[in-house]
Amino acid sequence: MFVIFGFQRKPHRLATIRSICAGCRDRGAQELFSVRTRFRLFFVPAVPLPTTYRTTCAACGTSSTVSAERADLLLASAPPVDEPEVIAA
Repeated sequence: MFVIFGFQRKPHRLATIRSICAGCRDRGAQELFSVRTRFRLFFVPAVPLPTTYRTTCAACGTSSTVSAERADLLLASAPPVDEPEVIAA
């Protein structure tokens, strides 16, 4: 009998923030991601696991995990994203 199982991780970019990098100590752009992990059984997503949050430095590429509370604070301090213009025809 074969049982096929695995994990699926999907990163989703939430915002670009300005923060101090833990690796290079540069105050620059960092990407804030939420990473959703799901347990898969026979290629069917069966169980969602807790979401983690990560920041990735644009200068050196260092990635670090942040708590959900810290991610909420970083997201609140992020500048608003411009909405694309809709051109009426």
